[in-house]
Amino acid sequence: MNFGIINFFDSLDVISNRFWDFIAFRTTKRYNVLKIKSLTPNYYDKDTILIHSMMQIVVDYVEIELSYNCECKNKFRKIFNSFPFIIRPESRCQKCSIKYINKYIEEFGNTDDGCSKRWCKAYSEILSVYLWWKKDYPKRKSPEETYQYGKFLLTSRQYSKTYFAKKHKRLIDLMQELELKYKDEESKMMNKIIEYRDYLWT
Repeated sequence: MNFGIINFFDSLDVISNRFWDFIAFRTTKRYNVLKIKSLTPNYYDKDTILIHSMMQIVVDYVEIELSYNCECKNKFRKIFNSFPFIIRPESRCQKCSIKYINKYIEEFGNTDDGCSKRWCKAYSEILSVYLWWKKDYPKRKSPEETYQYGKFLLTSRQYSKTYFAKKHKRLIDLMQELELKYKDEESKMMNKIIEYRDYLWT
């Protein structure tokens, strides 16, 4: 009899959890919706959306998911984590995540365990993509800005037609070359994400 009562209340608990999950996944915890924080509201071509969405996934994985693997000294974060799941704010900690990755690689990088070695390699590559996106990518100047293309067009009247055509072609070639360099760099980072996508979980 007591066993039956326990099963009954366990079933109620499961039903209750599923109900609140149903509500949460359609309101405050919409995991099927990716918020791309690096893009402001505007129209974007699909290639731009693609790289920004992939990088956002990496950023969310590093700053949110991995940060739960280590102790965070932020008092507000600890308070927020005590909230019920449905109203718990999104909590990020870049410092905690990077600390966790470096500590994991330090502890298991020289182990004979194949699984740990694969995780160390994955963490290392994922972190390299993350740091590239957060530090290197924002510093890049557009090809037009790099070669002052706009300034050249504004002062074009002072040049002869022959010189302008020659200079203009040279600038176009340089800008296309830099754009291809950027694209190759982006593709390399995106390929890393694809290669290690099986490790984007905690």
